[in-house]
Amino acid sequence: MKKKLIAIIPVLLVLVLNILFNGVWSDKAVQARKEAAPSPAPTAASTSASTADPSPSPKATPKPTPTPPPTPSPEELLRQESQKIADYSLKFWGAKYKYGGDSLEEGGFDCSGLVYHCYGMAGYSLERVAAQQAKQGVEVPPEELWPGDVLCFKTSGNYVGHVGIYLGEGYYIHAMGEEYGVVVNSLDDPYLKRTFTARRFVGCEELKTPPPAEAEPAQAETLSARLHTQPVAPFVPAAYTLSGSDSASPAAPITIAVATDMHYLSPGLVVGGELIRQMSLNGDGKMNHISPEIFQAFLCEMEKTSPDILIISGDMTLNGAKASHEDFVRLLAPLEKKGTDVLIIPGNHDIDKEFAVNYIDDGAVKAEALSFEAFRTLYADFGPDIAISSDGQTFSYTVQAGKGLRIIMLDTNSYGSGTIKSPTLQWLEQQLEEAQAAGDKVITVSHQNLYAHNRLLSFGYELYNSDALLALLEQYGVICHLSGHIHSQSIKEGAVPEIVTSSLVVAPCQYGLIEYDGSSLSYGTAETDVSLWAEAEGRTEPEFANFAAFCRKFFADNCYRQMNEMFEGSALSEEDVSLLSDTFAQLNQDYFAGALPDYAALQAGIELWRAQEKSFTQMYIETMAAIEHDSRTYEIAVN
Repeated sequence: MKKKLIAIIPVLLVLVLNILFNGVWSDKAVQARKEAAPSPAPTAASTSASTADPSPSPKATPKPTPTPPPTPSPEELLRQESQKIADYSLKFWGAKYKYGGDSLEEGGFDCSGLVYHCYGMAGYSLERVAAQQAKQGVEVPPEELWPGDVLCFKTSGNYVGHVGIYLGEGYYIHAMGEEYGVVVNSLDDPYLKRTFTARRFVGCEELKTPPPAEAEPAQAETLSARLHTQPVAPFVPAAYTLSGSDSASPAAPITIAVATDMHYLSPGLVVGGELIRQMSLNGDGKMNHISPEIFQAFLCEMEKTSPDILIISGDMTLNGAKASHEDFVRLLAPLEKKGTDVLIIPGNHDIDKEFAVNYIDDGAVKAEALSFEAFRTLYADFGPDIAISSDGQTFSYTVQAGKGLRIIMLDTNSYGSGTIKSPTLQWLEQQLEEAQAAGDKVITVSHQNLYAHNRLLSFGYELYNSDALLALLEQYGVICHLSGHIHSQSIKEGAVPEIVTSSLVVAPCQYGLIEYDGSSLSYGTAETDVSLWAEAEGRTEPEFANFAAFCRKFFADNCYRQMNEMFEGSALSEEDVSLLSDTFAQLNQDYFAGALPDYAALQAGIELWRAQEKSFTQMYIETMAAIEHDSRTYEIAVN
């Protein structure tokens, strides 16, 4: 017996040590085991504390009541409702396009019909037309989109003619046109960088109506599931802007502003200011020393009038300096964000210019110029971003300006000056063919002119291969051609009418305004109100107090300076020199403004000029004295 007890002692010792060091039977271990043990299933008896256990432990606590799931927030409920609408719209992926249709029973959907139907099934009463849907609900920033929000696309300037439903993950569903039907596209497509707005209808009580009697069909598949089984259709800009637009709505007039030859000079390139001021006083009438102020005043007017499109046909900068271009783009950017599409092509002053300089009062210092590749990158968001086709070799491109109108911007300066290369002409012909096939009219734009608007000013002003260009434009019935370059306002009728808009920095600082409604094009001019801008900006310089008078006097003084140089040492009387100078100054001002001169008041001076020895100036006077119509307004009937 003793031997057996002695044999057990080591085992007991190990057991005791185990208890001491590992706490197998410690209070904590027991409690932990109790907590880890699964709770017994509740019984009817266990619901009463008095009868639950005949010998309850004094430490027993009532079982906690399970926490109910959190109630969704009002925003989460709206998100869920919006997601259901997005999911429901997927049912119609692949349905046919039907003008005026808003159900499968009617044979398909147009763009606003799809939105109208999907929201109607969810109990929302929307307008039937895209332009009206774009005014309902509340606007949502693109970065805050929910699946189910409605995307509203501009198809004619600021006019919303197309809508679709956002699906999430960067996709949206829409009725794109008869050829494509209801498709899903990605918002990553470069063409869709144009400004679009988004509207949210869920939560708008004023739009709520009792949902239809029939139950909403269940949507088993989500967007992610469908994307694995049905590929996203390729994006087709022409279909999007034409047949896919909400053709149930009337065509809205397209408004286009036209400006050219700003010759903008960055203030950062000017030190002192006296050198550039003297250059302006002794130059050709350009007010280079205040070009930043004139341009900012012009942009202020553009923001107020909000044209659908702004065309800038070259010579944005004075000398092609990189700093001037960077300033120019920075100033333009807010206008695009407010909904005006800006279309730009380079002029002969914009790319690879050796005379890009800093204007320092002690003398000019070379500045960094802008290369073509840098130009292409810097101005990518001003035309090419919404182009339906680009030339590739040049900065030429085509945009869909609205229903039935395309604008073709022709770069004639990125590889030289004043000509259109053969590959670009071939591309242009293809663009004209496609426009004709689509039933679209076309406006073309270049910096240099299609015609010689003054017989003395043709070389370097008229495009070198203008005959080839004119033949193409005439063949395809182009409405008109727009240009600049000569700084004077001029309209020349021909097989294709050409409208030349005067320089923005030459008196009277005009720009053009076009309205196109499909049957006619009207053109007029407006003068930039720099004084109004200066007052708002607190600028008190004397030249801005009455800018209209200042800029005309500046131009006239430039004319008188030229005449003083011409007649210095002349045998003419002081009275004759004064009459000749006054006549030249008045004719020249009217010519650059595109105004019809008061020939009766100027007749004596014109006759005195004709009596002078033959000279370039005398011949120039004759060309100005032969003007027969005002070039500040023009109407074109469109067949």
